[in-house]
Amino acid sequence: MSSPGRTPDTSRPPRPRRLLPVLVSATAIEDGQVRPPRVGAVVRLRLGFRESRYDEPDATVSTVRVRAETRSEPPQLPGRRSGTTGQPHWPTRLYGDAWQATWSAPRPVVGEVELRGTVVADLMTGGTVQPTRGRVTRVQVVDEALDCREPGDTRTVPALQRLREVEQAPRWFHRGVPWRDPARSSGWQPVDHAEPRTEETGVLVHLDLDDVPPAPLRPALVPGALDAHGPDLWVADERLPLVVHLRDRRLTTELRWPGAVLDPGRSRGRRLLADAAGCWLTGPDGVHRLGPDGSVRQVSDTPVWTSAAAAGTLATHLPQRPGDPLGPHVLRLWSPAGTTLDLPPAQWTLRSLVSARGGFLVLVSGPPDGTGLVRLLSLDTAGGMLHGPPLTTPWHGLLLVGGAGPLLVDETGQRPVHADLTLGRALTGAGRPRVLAGWAAGRRRWTLSHTPDGSDPPADPDVDRWWLLTELDPQDGRPVARAAVDAVPAAVTADSTGPLWLVGGRVLAWPATDGAPGIPLDVAAPPTGVAGDSTTPDC
Repeated sequence: MSSPGRTPDTSRPPRPRRLLPVLVSATAIEDGQVRPPRVGAVVRLRLGFRESRYDEPDATVSTVRVRAETRSEPPQLPGRRSGTTGQPHWPTRLYGDAWQATWSAPRPVVGEVELRGTVVADLMTGGTVQPTRGRVTRVQVVDEALDCREPGDTRTVPALQRLREVEQAPRWFHRGVPWRDPARSSGWQPVDHAEPRTEETGVLVHLDLDDVPPAPLRPALVPGALDAHGPDLWVADERLPLVVHLRDRRLTTELRWPGAVLDPGRSRGRRLLADAAGCWLTGPDGVHRLGPDGSVRQVSDTPVWTSAAAAGTLATHLPQRPGDPLGPHVLRLWSPAGTTLDLPPAQWTLRSLVSARGGFLVLVSGPPDGTGLVRLLSLDTAGGMLHGPPLTTPWHGLLLVGGAGPLLVDETGQRPVHADLTLGRALTGAGRPRVLAGWAAGRRRWTLSHTPDGSDPPADPDVDRWWLLTELDPQDGRPVARAAVDAVPAAVTADSTGPLWLVGGRVLAWPATDGAPGIPLDVAAPPTGVAGDSTTPDC
């Protein structure tokens, strides 16, 4: 504080602006998680940090001084469940000057540290930190030379790195090899690893962390999960212990309970599974049963990450011993009354769990015979199980879509799953592009794909084109309606009025015009009746 009558000292030089270079990956932009950054725009990015293993000059690499805080949990041990031994990684948060990032650290680190590496915005980064806001002052497309000659190891060749100045990042990026080969049934072009290949890996953006307006106020509800049954629609906040119940798309009830506030950007959040009598809520704070009267009943406090529901029965996949996520897992069935049935643990690894034909369909790999093949299992709501024959397709190439007419999607296309768990012939016909994701609700099914013109992504990498959410005919799987989406939906469902989907914290309704974008639905309008803090624990 200056003394009375004295002039304040203004000789101190102004503080330089805080600038942060960030590599925004091509996959994050193409997936729709990040809109193509442009010069002058204010962006909001969840950041991660990737430490550099090499000393060669690299335009995307810089030295940062940060405060590191390793999370108070055991290190992650890749491969432990499968019996292999990987290098441990410590989940760590980095706090810079006006920015935050996550780091999968190869060593435990705490306090002030100096690190050399790349600040990145990618699909798998920034899951537990607040977004960083900044104004884009520069955008450069990064063209890398990738050396893939060593099996299992891809590294860049910094001497061949090129940067191209642009005003705005492209929507699609050039990968250096053809995306599709019509002569191959799988539609994918093999890559020749004899020589390094060039690829646009993303854009290097420079963020001014000071030239940003105040952050907007958070809405009362930011949708993070949804499901519907008949006229009832249930929507959960992405972080807060808050669910709203709508009937005929009019808000009727708010449901609150003393649950956890989830970490920002948490990829494994809460999930809603609606039925005629209410709704199941699963996630990091256990299993809850929600009633249309506003009641919230806690059934279990064991975290649940994999779940499905059929005819009011909930199926979950969770550790046999609570607190041991790497130990044996069991399939547990829950009735609406709260009774449970555990199926004996098996040696296989669960890959997917969906509701189908009034029960459940399970995709597993690694049977006891050691062949490593995958197979389908059928489970009814009473616990009866049917084992299907081994499948020859690797599990990582499969997508399971449930519903009344379940589908297994592999490189040959969409294949019906028969009641005996054998597969039908791939569905054929025009307008069947490669399926990237799928959802089902009752007899309705939807798939996500690129445009049906054979391009994947579109042949012109700079064209700003939408992905397509397609509804399939329940009988023969023909496309019957399409909606344009700009990112991968977190959930797709349908109430009595029509289909709905959740993307980027927004609930969208099916458009009246085929192929048009969705219509935003306000799910947080003032309720006609409110209930809250009505949790009744059962555990």
